[in-house]
Amino acid sequence: MCCSSKQNAIRLIKDTHGVHSAIIQDPTKDDLNQINNKSLLSIAMQMTFHQSFESVILFESWRTSNRFDYFISCLFIILMGCFTMFISSINKKYIKEIKKNRVEHENLGIKVICTNVLLTILYYFMHYLLMLIAMTFNWGLFFSVIIGLSIGYGIFELGSITKNECSCNNDCDLPSCC
Repeated sequence: MCCSSKQNAIRLIKDTHGVHSAIIQDPTKDDLNQINNKSLLSIAMQMTFHQSFESVILFESWRTSNRFDYFISCLFIILMGCFTMFISSINKKYIKEIKKNRVEHENLGIKVICTNVLLTILYYFMHYLLMLIAMTFNWGLFFSVIIGLSIGYGIFELGSITKNECSCNNDCDLPSCC
């Protein structure tokens, strides 16, 4: 909907009355000061990479206000990344066992299926949390996510690169992903 005149613009604002009610009552005053003394800019998130020791991470209650809090938060995020890769490794090994046992036992029990589903849910939940942390665009937090996932991959995934069971023969030396 395009506004060609001041009247059309005022009508459009009246249609979206919720936040703009103070502006509608007196359109000559400063817009930001009219909305219950709350600046619209205060809820905006910085969308460029920046470095600040004062940051909100995921929740309002997880705030860093000094270097020590920031450093502890970075260490915790690194541990979160390692834990995510640990869950990934456990899930891959569990699925491999399921495939191996499926040949012997035709029916999978509900316990096996539920365990696999819960591991997958936890894996995706952790990945989404790490994605949201990376999307704060804070350099330190971003690199903490990358470092945590890399360390976790090195510890839990590289250890699983062994002789893989290939369909062609059993002498393949490929990573477990192939």
